[in-house]
Amino acid sequence: MNAAGQPTRTPSRRTASSAGRGLARPAREHVSETTRQLIGAFGDTPVIVLGRRSDVLAWNRTGHTLFAGHLDPQSTEHPAQRPNTARLIFRDAHIRDLYEDWRRKARDVVGRLRMAVGRHPDDPLLAALR
Repeated sequence: MNAAGQPTRTPSRRTASSAGRGLARPAREHVSETTRQLIGAFGDTPVIVLGRRSDVLAWNRTGHTLFAGHLDPQSTEHPAQRPNTARLIFRDAHIRDLYEDWRRKARDVVGRLRMAVGRHPDDPLLAALR
């Protein structure tokens, strides 16, 4: 306690470089039943649910058609086959053509990936997106 009788904080001994080390592998991402119901409530409004690695975890029919109608609509149901929007932005001409200012979108995608790596430095699947 300090002089005012308030609890004091003990500084953490963890540094920024060690903050994520030794942590368990990030949990497998999934879409809850509640989220699936919410997606259904949007009706024909396009919905795409992204995970921490920019993987498409779920989409409704309209979201799929608008963003990636040329991909298998069931691909989100199989984690190893989920479309990754970060990869698609750079590697898929159809997706690139959706953006009037593709360069701006590309910078945004890179920035989001950098933030994700900062939050999950030990995620090997995130590191593999390079």
